[in-house]
Amino acid sequence: MDEIQLFDDEIRPPGFAIDSLDKANWAIAKIVRAERAIAQRQAVAEAYLDKVRKWLDDANKADISTVDAMTEMLKPWATVEIAKGTGAKHVKLLGGEIGYRQSPASLEVNDEAAAIAWAEENCTEAVKIEKRLIKTPLKKLIMENGECPPGVEVKPGDIKWYVKTDPGAIEAK
Repeated sequence: MDEIQLFDDEIRPPGFAIDSLDKANWAIAKIVRAERAIAQRQAVAEAYLDKVRKWLDDANKADISTVDAMTEMLKPWATVEIAKGTGAKHVKLLGGEIGYRQSPASLEVNDEAAAIAWAEENCTEAVKIEKRLIKTPLKKLIMENGECPPGVEVKPGDIKWYVKTDPGAIEAK
């Protein structure tokens, strides 16, 4: 394996391994600097994205206002034209069309307990009783007595390595 470029123009010689406390601390310092650089770039990107979103909102305000105003002005005319027509809910125009769609009715439940009580008596298909297996107490029972119920198996957890850094402990370069 040839030399590998790491970070800050440092070179890793072939066969390099972390085999001491000093080298481990060096590696953590590299991670801290890399995480700091990532966070700085993220902050810059977020600031630019916020500026772009604000610019877009400001730039679109007048056009959104125009679309809304022209739509409101078209509604009375389109209502009359649609009423004259073939039952279609739109009118085709040179540059597009204007029309409407009726949204379906929706229910708003203000007192769920009262609605459930009524539905249990008058419309049982509107009430759902749900059974779920709660894993935490089942896992505790299995760990205590070592016996698994049918349909359950215990899978050992994976080992997941992590590096927890303390950016304040390393001087920025």
